[in-house]
Amino acid sequence: MKQLLTVVVVSLLLCACTLQAQSNSPATESQPKQLLETSAKQLAKASAEKGDTRLLYLPIRGNPIPGIAVEQKQAAINKCGSQPIKGFKDNFTADEKKDLLKKMAFAKQYNLVMIDFCFN
Repeated sequence: MKQLLTVVVVSLLLCACTLQAQSNSPATESQPKQLLETSAKQLAKASAEKGDTRLLYLPIRGNPIPGIAVEQKQAAINKCGSQPIKGFKDNFTADEKKDLLKKMAFAKQYNLVMIDFCFN
């Protein structure tokens, strides 16, 4: 009976690990990325239509603007304006890294759409 119980428990653990590995596959990870890009583009268009063309920058050393080249940064700020991404900081834990990377990806997509509104 103990052997049967051990086999059942090990089988359940293996199934759970397999399901978790499948849920982390690149196919499912690309879906949130597409959603992120779509919502960033929609938000940028809506903001631009209201007259708010400010670009999102990272409030860390150098204040980088995701999606904008360093040599174009000052011209972009002069033309569009800028605003910090809230909740971003220089020092972060490993747990916070994933969230910060999502914010950076959002800001990049947002800025790429917004820069077109500013210069066109």
